[in-house]
Amino acid sequence: LHQAISDPGVAQEDMDGLSEGRNSAPDLSLQGVPLPLTHCEFWFSKRELDISKTTKAPLDTHNAEAAAQRIAERIEKRLIGTVTGISSHNYNTYGYINLPQRITKTDLTEPTGSNQFSIHQDVLEMVEQMHVAGFHGPFVLYHSIAYSQYLNGFLSSTEPSAGSLRQHILTIDEIRAVRRLDYLKTGFVMILVQLDGQSVQAINGMPLQVIQYDSRGGMMSNFKVMTIMTQRFFHDYYENIGILHATTA
Repeated sequence: LHQAISDPGVAQEDMDGLSEGRNSAPDLSLQGVPLPLTHCEFWFSKRELDISKTTKAPLDTHNAEAAAQRIAERIEKRLIGTVTGISSHNYNTYGYINLPQRITKTDLTEPTGSNQFSIHQDVLEMVEQMHVAGFHGPFVLYHSIAYSQYLNGFLSSTEPSAGSLRQHILTIDEIRAVRRLDYLKTGFVMILVQLDGQSVQAINGMPLQVIQYDSRGGMMSNFKVMTIMTQRFFHDYYENIGILHATTA
């Protein structure tokens, strides 16, 4: 649990510091976020384990690696908002693209390969929209897969020395990184996120670990890979937050 707080005061100016300042208590709103356990299982038969012990031949650990990868993918999808997070005790798990308090923009230019300057203008408008909302960066710009070929292409076909559209966007003072989100698979989507830790924070409730237990009379050894890792979004008492979700419509 955490609290969203209203503006705690107003700065004043005078010549001698004797003006009565505002000292009323701020308004508070209790906020919370569920801590889901993300897990994936794999197993070996007792015979496989016995053969490995007897012959000293290593077990194939592909299943364990795949289980850890599935967990990481699930956590990333939840952060983005492409899968529905868990709700608990009237608190919900939201992502970048379904957080109710996010800032939105619905008029992005659809890339054609010849309108890179319009896409750059879209990003400038996103940055300005964040400034107007009171968020001044630094920002990271995330984008869907569909943007990749256009961001990596030359800004101008007649002047290759101008570099790629991605490089040009990175010249914007407030933007520190431009990154693709592989699980934003549909449409042209951009997400601008403030990086000061005041808008989103990672919660590592339990490091990745493996537990083992037997079943089927001891003939099967089961392994559960699990972790508690989620995101916490911070908005103020007035529901302002430094996350902007932009689409073409």
